[in-house]
Amino acid sequence: MSNPNPNKENRFAPKDWASVPTKEIITLLGIGNITVNGLINWQHRNGKSSNIEAAIKTHRIVEKIKKHNAEIEELGMNSLTMYPVFS
Repeated sequence: MSNPNPNKENRFAPKDWASVPTKEIITLLGIGNITVNGLINWQHRNGKSSNIEAAIKTHRIVEKIKKHNAEIEELGMNSLTMYPVFS
């Protein structure tokens, strides 16, 4: 299948997501056409990748924290900064 618009370059869609660092994937998620579902679909076609899995998990955690903080602020309370806990 050829690109329907060959003049439009998609700079946010590398052919090999497995070679993109986790931190960069996290930064790109939600920008342009990069979505968690898109990454999951890529993995279905190309095989699972640890950096993609880590990026998806991190993105989901960050989204949950943002949602939680928004709900807390809606109640008129201050949201808390999340700090990692080391044991």
